[in-house]
Amino acid sequence: MRSEIRALCGFREAAVDDAAWLSEYLREHVVPQTREHERLAAAVLVACRERRIEPPTDERIERIIRHAVNTYEERFYTQTLERLTPSSRAALDALLSAPAGDDASDRDVINTLRADAGRIGINSIKDELAKLELIRKLDLPQTSSLMRKHTSSNSTVSASPLKPLTSCADIPRRRG
Repeated sequence: MRSEIRALCGFREAAVDDAAWLSEYLREHVVPQTREHERLAAAVLVACRERRIEPPTDERIERIIRHAVNTYEERFYTQTLERLTPSSRAALDALLSAPAGDDASDRDVINTLRADAGRIGINSIKDELAKLELIRKLDLPQTSSLMRKHTSSNSTVSASPLKPLTSCADIPRRRG
């Protein structure tokens, strides 16, 4: 019955290569824009519709999304690490390594860097300047287009609604 419906609507059953393509498509075109699960799942369904592929099960979509996000982030972190100079790496390692027997001071430095500025005043300005100086000493590379793309993908963007299918005639045909 499913095969007859697929044939009638001009769809085909998904293959293993399709899952790999979907994961790559998400990683290259959708994950850099959003990590919002609903938007990623919707993008899988739209891509399947455009390629005339029967959509995978919800569990398979979950695996495809996880794989796409994980491989995107692994590549991002690898590329970021490659851009760090040896002196930047050493400074970061020193910042993150706890002194023998006292890892509370390590957490204090990280928590201080992450802390909100608080109420505006002379002391909070001095504290923020001290944080800035500590970060400058790390000699980090300038923000790259990869970093801008990564940070912008974590911002909230409104999702465009998907038009529901009411019949096979609503399915867009591939051109070319």
